[in-house]
Amino acid sequence: MVLAMKSIVTMIVCGLIVLWAYVYLSTSGVLVLSRGPYTDPPVNNQAIDCTYFHGTGFVTITYWYSENGIMGKTICPRLISLE
Repeated sequence: MVLAMKSIVTMIVCGLIVLWAYVYLSTSGVLVLSRGPYTDPPVNNQAIDCTYFHGTGFVTITYWYSENGIMGKTICPRLISLE
């Protein structure tokens, strides 16, 4: 029973390391937090904040919010390219 638990934990840790290495070596960002919609005071538009993990840290990108998705984003993209 203990040996089976150790192998499961080892597989999970190895999987997380592989995922981190992929994000670290690529120029991709993975969504970890989204906030909004809220009113952005300087332009008086609706906005959403999307925070992404990119291997060594976090980056926050603000998008215009639009309910229909024509003039802005309705939700934060799950994966982005940070080139």
